[in-house]
Amino acid sequence: MENQKKCIQCNELIPEDSQFCWSCGAVQQATPKPASPLPDPGVSTTAQRKSSFKPVLIGILVIVVCLLTACCAFFGYDILLQYG
Repeated sequence: MENQKKCIQCNELIPEDSQFCWSCGAVQQATPKPASPLPDPGVSTTAQRKSSFKPVLIGILVIVVCLLTACCAFFGYDILLQYG
C-alpha cells in the first residue's frame, strides 16, 4: 500500500500525494520543502562583487567624462578669446 497521510480537516487517511480529501473534499496544503540555507552575510560571492562593482564603475566614468567636457569647454573658450 502506498504512503498515506491524514486529511487536515477530517483526519481520514488519504494518499500522501493527494491534493483533496476524498471524504470531505478539503484542499490539502502542500508539504513545504525545506528551505535552502541562506548564504553567510559576511562572505561575498563573485557574482555579488561583480554586481556591486558595475554601478561604481559607471559612476566613475560619468564623472571623468563630465570633468573632461568641462575642461575642454573652459580651455577651448579661453583659447578662442585669446586668439579668436
